[in-house]
Amino acid sequence: MRQAVEAYKAGKLSTTDAANVQAHAGMGIGRGMRRGVGRGAGMGRGAGGAFPQTSAPSPTATTSPAPSREEEIASLKGIAGTLRKQLAEVMERLDRLEKEE
Repeated sequence: MRQAVEAYKAGKLSTTDAANVQAHAGMGIGRGMRRGVGRGAGMGRGAGGAFPQTSAPSPTATTSPAPSREEEIASLKGIAGTLRKQLAEVMERLDRLEKEE
């Protein structure tokens, strides 16, 4: 994780125009990080995150209109804030683990 952050800060990462992971990758509940680090801050899994999971619409259901520009900006800002918080928690945990060595 530290290498990824350092590469990001150094401007060594490039952007992509398409998804490079499967749908909903990384949107699970934070488990598996040992000793209670996963805090369940993942979006999805019925938690009502930024992109709540829904079932496919039935043939008689109508689709909702796309969000307005302002709604999308607000949603993306919320996601960015959540990601910043999660990254800070990961970096803090990583620092603690490295100091234990």
